[in-house]
Amino acid sequence: MKISEILKKMLEGKELTDAEKEAVKAFKDPEDNSGKESELQKQIDTLKQEKDALQSKIDEAENAKLTDQQKLQKQIETLTGQVAALTKERDTIKSTNAAMAFDHAVEKLAREHKFTDVDFLKFKIQNAKLDISKADKMTEFMTSLKKDSPKFFEAEVNHGGGGTPPGKENGGGEGTSGRERLAEIMKKENPSAAELAEAMKLSSEIKAQEAVDGQPDNKQ
Repeated sequence: MKISEILKKMLEGKELTDAEKEAVKAFKDPEDNSGKESELQKQIDTLKQEKDALQSKIDEAENAKLTDQQKLQKQIETLTGQVAALTKERDTIKSTNAAMAFDHAVEKLAREHKFTDVDFLKFKIQNAKLDISKADKMTEFMTSLKKDSPKFFEAEVNHGGGGTPPGKENGGGEGTSGRERLAEIMKKENPSAAELAEAMKLSSEIKAQEAVDGQPDNKQ
């Protein structure tokens, strides 16, 4: 039995078994090894310094035996290694920047075409191996995607007509679908920039509609 369980039992005023009493008597506080750890780290650091100093002496002794040509060759090898390391670091940064630029471009494209699922749009563009920098190709792609997957696009709202407003059919309240979409976005832990922009837009539209609905009917 764990000591924590025995202590809990004691706090509750319960009788301990003989085995539990022996366990309490035999219990010892864990040793504080923080000081020992610090001392060992100091010893490690000292040994590393001694090792580096010895390696430096070995390198000096070896260099003394080398011809000028061999020394130059060794310098070339060292510089080649440095170039390779810097090239790898540059490529990593370049790749990261390219990925960020792609994400921003897709989010912008989604906003422009009122596409609601940015992650799905990224997948479709990558799968089609499209160059997102070519505006004409992307417009053509989005037009085709709207025909194939219209559910991912926001519905067009006609503000100039005198017909029944969206959401009013069958007695339904204005903005019901908008509220559902807003709730869906707010549930996400890491919504995209496009989704945040959509949420702000939906929130404004819902508030505006609530203000309209709350006004008295002035019609005669």
